Amino acid sequence: MKSADNMGNYHLINQIGEGSFGRVYKGRRKYTGRLVAIKMINKLGQSKDDLLSLRREIDLLQKVSHPNVMRMLSVFETDTDFCVVSELARGDLFQVIDDNQTLPERVLRNVAAQLVSSLGHLHSQHIIHRDMKPQNILIADHGALKICDFGFARALSNTTLVLTSIKGTPLYMAPELVQEQPYDEKVDIWALGVILYELYYGQPPFYTNSIYKLIQMIVNSPITWPGEISEEFKSFLLEMLQKDPTKRYSCRDLLDHPFIKNVELERFDDRLYRFKSEQFESAIQNSLCDGSTQAFKPKKSKIPDYQMIFVNPSSYSDEDLLLAVKYLREKDVRADSPLAASFSFHFKEFIS
Repeated sequence: MKSADNMGNYHLINQIGEGSFGRVYKGRRKYTGRLVAIKMINKLGQSKDDLLSLRREIDLLQKVSHPNVMRMLSVFETDTDFCVVSELARGDLFQVIDDNQTLPERVLRNVAAQLVSSLGHLHSQHIIHRDMKPQNILIADHGALKICDFGFARALSNTTLVLTSIKGTPLYMAPELVQEQPYDEKVDIWALGVILYELYYGQPPFYTNSIYKLIQMIVNSPITWPGEISEEFKSFLLEMLQKDPTKRYSCRDLLDHPFIKNVELERFDDRLYRFKSEQFESAIQNSLCDGSTQAFKPKKSKIPDYQMIFVNPSSYSDEDLLLAVKYLREKDVRADSPLAASFSFHFKEFIS
C-alpha cells in the first residue's frame, strides 16, 4: 500500500473516537483546509497475516464508490499505524437513539432506501460489512447517510460464500451469527432491520442485559410490535427480520418493496458536490505551485513538529522524543488533546 500522502500533510484538531482498532481524529488538510476524519489503526502486535489481510481489505474498500458509503480519500502507513483518511460527517444515527428520539415512518422511508442501496452496492462487490449498527451510519449534508467503519468487513471471494467467525455487536447479530453457523451478506440485512426497528420504537426488537438471554431471544422469540405501525412498514421490517436467512430478503428484493420503491435516491447523491469540491481542491493545489512541475513546499521550521513525533515516535531520535515529552509538560496539554492521546497510545515506544 504505497501512497504519496503522509501525516505531515494534515493538522490534527481533536480526537473524535476510539476503539480496539485505534483512534479517530478530526483533521484538516494543510494548504487546502479540507476537514477530514483520520482513523489510525495500530499495527503493533498484529501478525503478518493480519497485516496482509488488512492491506488487502483497505485496497478493496478504496475502490468502493457509492453516495451512501463513506469514501476513503487517502491511505498511508507510518511505522506504527495504518492511517485511513475519509470524509468527515456531522454525526451518527446513534446520537438520535442516545437522545431518546424516534423517527417517523416518512423519515425512515428515506433512511431505509439509502441504506439498502448502499448495502446492495457493497454486496454486489462481494463485501459484507458485518458490524452494522447506528454508530456506523453517519449523517452528512442534505440528510444523506453514509455507512462507515469497515473494521470488521470481509470480502467474499466467488468461491467462498460463507463465513463462520463471530465479530460485531451482539445486539444487531443475526440468528445464524449468534449460533456460529455459516453466514453470508444476509447478516447485514438483519442488522439493518434491527436498526430501523430501534429508530422507530426507541429500542431494538430484542433487548436484555444478559448476553445468554439475548442470544436465546434472537434465535427463538417472535418479533413484537409495541406501538402503532403501518402494514407496509411492518411488512418491510419482517422481510429483513426473518430468522431463516434463506427466507430473508436481499437488497435487490427490498428495493422493490412498496415501502421504499418510490423513494428518489438521486436527491441524496452527492457525487456532483464531490466533483466540484475536488476541482476546487485541485485548483488550490495548483495555485500553490511555482509554475514548474515541483509542488509548493514551505520552508521547514526549526521548531520540531510535535504532532508528527507523537503520531509516529519510532521515526524520531531519543532527543526529539525527550523534547516532545518536555513540551507536553511545559504546555500543560489537556488530556483529551490529540497530542496527549497519541502519547498515551504510543507510551511503550516513548519509554523503550
